[in-house]
Amino acid sequence: MEPNCPTSSNDYAADISSIRQAQVRIEPFAHRTPVLTSKTLDSIAGRKLYFKCECFQKGGAFKFRGACNAIYSLDDHHAAKGVVTHSSGNHAAALALAAKLRGIPAYIVIPKNAPKCKVENVKRYGGQVIWSEPSMQSREDTANKVLQDTGAVLIHPYNDGRIISGQGTISLELLEQASEIDTLIVPISGGGLISGVALAAKAINPAIRIFAAEPMGADDAFQSKINGRITKLSEVNTIADGLRAFLGDLTWPIVRDLVDDVIVVDDEEIIQAMRLCYEILKIAVEPSGAIGLAAVLSNSFKTNPAYRECNNIGIVISGGNVDLVPRGYCKQGVARYRCCSFPSFNAGRFISFTIVNFQTQVRIKPFAQQTPVLTSDTLDSIAGRKLYFKCECFQKGGAFKFRGACNAIFSLDDDQATKGVVTHSSGNHAAALSLAAKLRGIPAYIVIPKDAPKCKVANVKRYGGRVIFSEPSMQSREDTANKVLQDTGAVLIPSSNDGRIISGQGTISLEFLEQASDIDTLIVPISGGGMISGVALAAKAINPAIRILAAEPMGANDAFQSKSNGRITKLSEVNTIADGLRAFLGDLTWPIVRDLVDDVIVVDDKEIIQAMKLCYEILKIAVEPSGAIGLAAVLSDGFRKNPVYSECYHIGIVLSGGNVDLGVLWNSFDK
Repeated sequence: MEPNCPTSSNDYAADISSIRQAQVRIEPFAHRTPVLTSKTLDSIAGRKLYFKCECFQKGGAFKFRGACNAIYSLDDHHAAKGVVTHSSGNHAAALALAAKLRGIPAYIVIPKNAPKCKVENVKRYGGQVIWSEPSMQSREDTANKVLQDTGAVLIHPYNDGRIISGQGTISLELLEQASEIDTLIVPISGGGLISGVALAAKAINPAIRIFAAEPMGADDAFQSKINGRITKLSEVNTIADGLRAFLGDLTWPIVRDLVDDVIVVDDEEIIQAMRLCYEILKIAVEPSGAIGLAAVLSNSFKTNPAYRECNNIGIVISGGNVDLVPRGYCKQGVARYRCCSFPSFNAGRFISFTIVNFQTQVRIKPFAQQTPVLTSDTLDSIAGRKLYFKCECFQKGGAFKFRGACNAIFSLDDDQATKGVVTHSSGNHAAALSLAAKLRGIPAYIVIPKDAPKCKVANVKRYGGRVIFSEPSMQSREDTANKVLQDTGAVLIPSSNDGRIISGQGTISLEFLEQASDIDTLIVPISGGGMISGVALAAKAINPAIRILAAEPMGANDAFQSKSNGRITKLSEVNTIADGLRAFLGDLTWPIVRDLVDDVIVVDDKEIIQAMKLCYEILKIAVEPSGAIGLAAVLSDGFRKNPVYSECYHIGIVLSGGNVDLGVLWNSFDK
């Protein structure tokens, strides 16, 4: 075992120097995680919020930083015998992964009640799991026995200078990414994370405020600050399984001196924050990861005059490893929240569309997000290809539809725009049009079928759209929209069968192929065909050899049948979980699909649900069924076993949206 020696003149276990050294040490291995913002959450909080998304870190949580620093701090002699730790999961997975990268064994003592997904992560990364009873005493006793048996080096989850230094690299990144931050809110448990964050942040900006966020059922840090000494609880009871440890002798002095206050929240507030992260930020977070948002939205924070000048708040979303069937959470209330006219192709049309598309990109640039592209070694391994995920779930309105709606709205002249716009949509186009109309300051009349997901209806209302309900049938939707047109004189903006919409959706390709230029294949969801038409036109103009494949649900496979029959084929009935993929091709989209889409891959609902689960568990993002279908297609037997696709090596997948009711999501996973 290596001793944990204080390394600073203040007798702290770490300092800004050791943190900067850690940053250099882990840079080849750790992700520089993104910072997300949301005007909706800013409005709810009454402050500007910046979310440091450690759920996108390797291993799904911030713990990889400290574990990686600790592993690569070992000399070869100590490293050869391996490492051992005890952890409820995130540190365990992080240490297993870091050890795997260095090629040394990792012995992981895990309590029997640890979340299943965290145990699976440890095994996925090659860690050797040793079970213990849930108590801290049992965990420590079991770890000590492994130490004696193996001669491995103990890497404590938090009470270790190397761990603290690794976690401190979060501040170095965050304060560079958002230098205006005046306050940081960080989850607290054993104190490794907040100790590193506080040491680095205070070194960079001594005036910055550091607040800890802690669950009411495990508020030992709050009590320790009041008592002026480490105070351990006789019992802990919280949904936040990652925040049940107590402060250590190395973390306590830093927390005592540098953490300005501890904000305590209850489990209901944590659950609500998880829901907001899912529904608005479109990211998967565990309870421990959501507690910072819970703190900033709590009454104790919002009404405290001491916090009035906290205007630009950085929140560390510490992790996203949460079981998809959280049986233990049901008793605590989470179940209530359980946790979418072009003629035939010719070269001349190609060139002119590309010009139109670049014009569209310029038009919508002030309003639309340039969405990120994510990759995953784990999913690459499962697929046997290199995958690139274009995350339109992070687009305004939560889906790709905003691009087309924005282009259509801002293409209108002032006389047309004054009377407003009308559409019929199951949700994503409706929300997108409402938001774009709001930005231009004109009314939006939205006809929505009665069976549309509640979250999508809520989005329309949030953005100021005027909702008119219709029966679910397409005939009823169209009839209702026509009546609104007659009554208002508004301009109809179809959800897909419109050149302005197609051009807007085509900007996805302009971004995507610039972000990942080695893509040789694009897989895109298909419904009415607006998105895949725009994507195909732009992509083929940039690279005529690129393959364009459509992904379609078996219960709504009209595009597949249309391609087979050589004409638009409408179904008498559609039945699929992918509610956003139930429309039929139009007279404007069909010629493009006919000529430029190379094939249609059909998948069943079970494959879609499995793909949603993988997006949640591995990518840590919220996707609706329609958004996950591209991944379902690339993992399907129909794709993997087809020799025609054997040369599809670098595949771009459009994750089209993330607007899904949490009840639908969890019920799907249960099935």
